[in-house]
Amino acid sequence: MGDRCMSRGDGELEGRQFSRACDSYLAATDHYWLALSRANRHVPERRVLADAHVSAFRAALPLLSHPAAPFDLNIDQDRVTGYVFCPSPGADLFRPVIWAVGRGTTAESSYRQVALTILGSDLACAVYSVEVSRRHQTAADHPLSAPALECAVVQWVQEQPGVDPDVEPLLAPNNS
Repeated sequence: MGDRCMSRGDGELEGRQFSRACDSYLAATDHYWLALSRANRHVPERRVLADAHVSAFRAALPLLSHPAAPFDLNIDQDRVTGYVFCPSPGADLFRPVIWAVGRGTTAESSYRQVALTILGSDLACAVYSVEVSRRHQTAADHPLSAPALECAVVQWVQEQPGVDPDVEPLLAPNNS
C-alpha cells in the first residue's frame, strides 16, 4: 500500500495537484510505518521499510501547508533525526516546543498527532527521535542521559535563524 500511495503521489505531483500529492505521501508514510511497526526486529526488509517510511515523509515536506525542515545530528555515534515545523510561512521559530518521540515510534510517524497538534496552537516545534548505534543496545544504555541528548537538540534549535537564543524552548515531557 505504501508503494501504491507513493506512485499515486508522484502522479499527482506531476499533474500539479500538490495538496493531493502531499496527502498521498503522508498516507504512504503511515502505511510504511504500519508495516515497519509489525516487522520483526531482525527481518532484512526492516531497513528497506524504514528508508521508505522516511522517504515518503520527506517527499511530503515541501508540500505541507506550513514550513518544515529536516535535521540530522550525530551525538556520540548515535543519530538524532527530526524536523522543525513553523505554524505559518514567514513565522519565526522564536520559542519552539521540543518533543522527543517515544521508543517504538519515529519523528515521521508522530507528525499528525504531535506536530500538527503543536502547530494548531500557533507554536513552532522540533520533533525528533534517537537511533542508537550498535554500540548502545537501547537509548537507556546510552552514555549520555536523555537530558543530555535533549540539550544537544535544544542547542541546535537555538542556533537556527528566527530563534531567540535568550529564550529557552519549551520542552515537552519525555515520552520514552
